[in-house]
Amino acid sequence: MAHGALSQPGPWRPAVGARLARTLGLMTRSVSKGAAFIQLALVSSAASAGPSIAPLEALLSREGPNPVLTKYFDCGPLGQPQYEQVAQGHLSWLKLASELTVPAQGCQLQLLQDSLARALVASPAAILTLVDSSSRLEAKRICVPFLSSDEPREQHLAQLKRSERALLTVQAAQLRNARSSCLAEVTRARGRLE
Repeated sequence: MAHGALSQPGPWRPAVGARLARTLGLMTRSVSKGAAFIQLALVSSAASAGPSIAPLEALLSREGPNPVLTKYFDCGPLGQPQYEQVAQGHLSWLKLASELTVPAQGCQLQLLQDSLARALVASPAAILTLVDSSSRLEAKRICVPFLSSDEPREQHLAQLKRSERALLTVQAAQLRNARSSCLAEVTRARGRLE
C-alpha cells in the first residue's frame, strides 16, 4: 500500500476522520493566528525601530557633521525619521543630535532642539546631562518642545505635565541644577499657556 493511501474502509474510519479533521482545523486556525500575531509583531517592531544610526555615525566620523546634516536631517519629510529617533530618547541618537547642534543652522537647529526636548520624557537624565553644555543646548532650548499655535492648548499642557513628571523622577545630585533649570522652563511655558 502506498504511503498516505487509505486501507480498507471500516466502521471506525468516519469517526477517526472527523476527529482528525477537527484537530487539524483547530491546529490550522491556531497556527494562522500565531503567524498573524508574529507577523504583526515583526512589522510593528520594524516600524518602531526606524532608521539605523550606524550609517550616520560612519559618515560623521569620516566627513564631519555637515554632510550628516545635509544628507539625513533636512527640514522636510526626508529628515523626519531621524528627528523622530532623537525624540525617542535613545542615547546614541541623543549624542549624535547634541553634536549636530554645533554646526546646525535655521530649521535644522530648531528641529534638533525640539527633538531633544521631546526626548526629555523618555530619557530625562540623559537630556539633563546635555543642559547648558553649550549655548545651543541651554535649558530654554531643550527642556520644552516647540508648542505650535495650531495644536490645542490641552495637548501642550499634557506635554508639559509629562515633561514635569519625567524631570521629577531624576534625583541624581549632579543633575539638580539642570533639573531646576528645566522645571523653571516648564513652569514658564505653562504660565504662557494659562
